[in-house]
Amino acid sequence: MNKFSLIFASVFMLVSIVMGALGAHTFKDILTEQEMASFKTATLFLATQSIGLFIIEIIANTLKMPIKLSSKLLIWGAFLFSFSIYFLLLAKHNNAELLTKFLGPITPIGGVLMIAAWFIFTLKLIKIRTKAQ
Repeated sequence: MNKFSLIFASVFMLVSIVMGALGAHTFKDILTEQEMASFKTATLFLATQSIGLFIIEIIANTLKMPIKLSSKLLIWGAFLFSFSIYFLLLAKHNNAELLTKFLGPITPIGGVLMIAAWFIFTLKLIKIRTKAQ
């Protein structure tokens, strides 16, 4: 298994739990309802992609399939998507409009990278030949 990917999966899960706790206890009185929904989405995506990365690594190891590109795209996608939302919300509440203009387009890029990671992984699963066939 790719230790690098497993470390990122673990760190992403850790961060999602911390951010979930911060959202529930600290940011609930600071963020608007719409901002809180964005914050929760970022946290949910970070947690689910963390689990997904663990699953990709386990399946790839079991089936002996190369998945380096899928793992990297998933790591970058989850990072760009979730962390850009976190920083956008922080920037908005600290009047950092320049940072907001820069980070705004980053979020959908992260989403596209996550989609690409799962698409590529799916294609590899379709193409792989197992002993059962």
